[in-house]
Amino acid sequence: MKTLRNVIVSLLLCLYSQSLYGSYGGGTGTLANPYIISTAQHLVDLSNTTADWSSGNHFSMTSDIDLSSHSNIVIGHGTPFNATFDGNGNTISGYSYSGTGSVVGLFGVVGDRTGPTGGTIKNIILDTPSVTMTNFTSTSYDTFGSLIGNLDYGTVSGCTVIDPTVSISPTIATGGSNIGGFCGNSNGNITECVALNVAVTVNDAVAHAGAFSGYIEPDAVTTRCFVTGKLEYQQKATFVGGGFTGVGKGDYYDCYTRADVTHIGATGNHSQVVGGFIGHAANIYFVNRCYASGTISASSQGSNAIGGFFGDFLSGGYFDCFWDSTKNSGLTDSGDTNDGTNGDLSEVFGETTTNMQTESTFTNNGWDFVVETTNGTNDYWSIVSAGNDYPILVGVGEPLDGDLNGDWDVDKDDLEIFFDAYEKHSKNSSDPNIDWNADVDGDNDIDRDDWWAMYIDIQPYNLISDAFVDNTNPLTLNHNQYVDNNLKLDWNTATPASSATVSSGGHIYWYRPAHFSSTTVNDGIVALTDIGHDATMTVTGGVLLDRVLLHDRSKITVTGGDVDMIWARSGSKSTIDIQGGTINDWVRSDTEGIVLISGGTLNHYIWLFNDSRAFISGGDINHVMIPEGNSEYMLTGGTFVDAGSGNAADIRGNSTVWVFGSNFTIDSTSYGPSSHTFTVGQTITLKGKLVNNSSDLGVGTPANGIKLVFRSTSARLIIADGSWESTWTDLDHATGDADGDNVIDCDDKTIIDAAMGYSYPNVNYDYRADFDHDLDVDSNDETIWDNTYTGTCP
Repeated sequence: MKTLRNVIVSLLLCLYSQSLYGSYGGGTGTLANPYIISTAQHLVDLSNTTADWSSGNHFSMTSDIDLSSHSNIVIGHGTPFNATFDGNGNTISGYSYSGTGSVVGLFGVVGDRTGPTGGTIKNIILDTPSVTMTNFTSTSYDTFGSLIGNLDYGTVSGCTVIDPTVSISPTIATGGSNIGGFCGNSNGNITECVALNVAVTVNDAVAHAGAFSGYIEPDAVTTRCFVTGKLEYQQKATFVGGGFTGVGKGDYYDCYTRADVTHIGATGNHSQVVGGFIGHAANIYFVNRCYASGTISASSQGSNAIGGFFGDFLSGGYFDCFWDSTKNSGLTDSGDTNDGTNGDLSEVFGETTTNMQTESTFTNNGWDFVVETTNGTNDYWSIVSAGNDYPILVGVGEPLDGDLNGDWDVDKDDLEIFFDAYEKHSKNSSDPNIDWNADVDGDNDIDRDDWWAMYIDIQPYNLISDAFVDNTNPLTLNHNQYVDNNLKLDWNTATPASSATVSSGGHIYWYRPAHFSSTTVNDGIVALTDIGHDATMTVTGGVLLDRVLLHDRSKITVTGGDVDMIWARSGSKSTIDIQGGTINDWVRSDTEGIVLISGGTLNHYIWLFNDSRAFISGGDINHVMIPEGNSEYMLTGGTFVDAGSGNAADIRGNSTVWVFGSNFTIDSTSYGPSSHTFTVGQTITLKGKLVNNSSDLGVGTPANGIKLVFRSTSARLIIADGSWESTWTDLDHATGDADGDNVIDCDDKTIIDAAMGYSYPNVNYDYRADFDHDLDVDSNDETIWDNTYTGTCP
């Protein structure tokens, strides 16, 4: 039987245990049952629970985590993180640290050289982290990185850092800080890790800096890792920098850097040691099968050692390594003129860009590439596009969705792969020449879903045209010509040229025909189209793969072809005229726009805002329509078929749908009242949706005044669920009450005068004044008003 003392002790131990260990999302911290990390708070708890950092504890991340609401988190500060953290391929986004601190990164110190084992970090994707160190005193051994500050006898594997920013600007620099895009300092093992598009900036500091790591120590082993981006430095203090690492010791196997090293800002008479791969190489054991392809732009002032591969080196073994001598003409393998006596540089090669993009350059020196077996069968390396790209590490990191050629960059080369595959697939899905890398979402189809998955990674403003395009009069854009920024900068000042034609299989990306009074698309593929400055576009064929945006009183006419979506932007007062073809997504007019639909197929909805109007006389609208914000539809024909969206016809915000002699059909078994009695000539005023899941038409006076009005004896609304149909005849409108205020007065005459002489579908035709419903405002309508108004108008 427990004594009171034993119960109290048990409770205290329980409370102590709960305060000592984070709660997390479950688990007991063992290998078989790790602590679950699934929220930002779990990471915050881990950063605050030192006892959980000990060797033997295991953490497993089970979902993506957004840390943007938390800042200055460091897991492993003061005490090293010796546990195991497995990200399981999940992403941590929004990490930021700003201020002071001697060891900074999401993980501060990992592993302990004084202990028997080190910590383990693996399979994490860290997206867009930011580490900004300003106004602090820099002392010896400060280390700053994005994922890891100081890897001290620990192990890191399978981790990717995307778009990291690491910036250092100390107030006082008395020691050598170590700064890297991936980690600040490494004395452990890093395997198959990637840092993409790094931005490392060093201002006014004594520093060892590298795009990947600032300092790599003698016991470190770095295998199958790479980095892209840039390292920028201001030479006002001693600087040692490299495209991969600033100070490099230890071993390196099958690594590369595509990072540029660039001097910025102020100069001074200080020492700088800069290398394409390693800045200062000392006590290196092996550098095997590594290359540097970035550009080095260093200051000419001060004491310099600037080299294509090394800044300088003391000793070590360097085997089968390369650097781009075209980008860095005038440099040698090492920037230290005495290095020839300190070590053997015979197996470090400066090669032209052409040779650096040729497989035999590397296989002739023992590199293990896919397919070939002379140098082994591990297939470590590949060149995706011979003559156009440098080698990549096979299976390391996860390429971006838009990176179809695997060069870790999303550019016009990837666009051409996609456009070509999309075109071939649309004509013959069994074509053996289709490049299935374009199937981004992996559903064995190449379609718009792949385009949207790819689009999020495209940087449109960084694309460079294959052919410069200006105000050529006229202009024809044919196969493989891209248009980017050249036509989009000065819409409001440019004088339009006469015409442009997209034909002959043209593949056009980010096309803004503002400089052309008219553009015709009759073939090919066009994406991201903006039309502005009173310009017009006619689509008779081809594919407009992405959204078409209209600005500044522009107009698009579609008579054929395949269009994704059309959007007249806010304030544009533009016109959308659909006579044929297929529109796959919505048609939208935001402000005082006109939508004319006389044919074609619309596979989604029509959406009107802010005094926009739609005149629909034909075509198939296969989804919902949503008038909103004082907008109006006039229906004289066409078919409206709900595709199961839940909104057969959605009418909002003081808007009106007028039905003139047409069958307004909503074909859906999910909607429709089972029984209602309506009065002949009734105006149906809706409270909300025309039909909803409760089969309520909402007859009555709504708060927001939306209406469905029938203005012809032949007008019918059919809501079909297999058994129900109802017909209304015309409301007696032979009264001359144009503005619908139930008073016949001079306000109605003003409307008649403004509309006189106009007929459908002219945009000035005002159906409120068309009392005889003949789609024309003429003297007959004026007579109807005269016969009902007995007063005198000024």
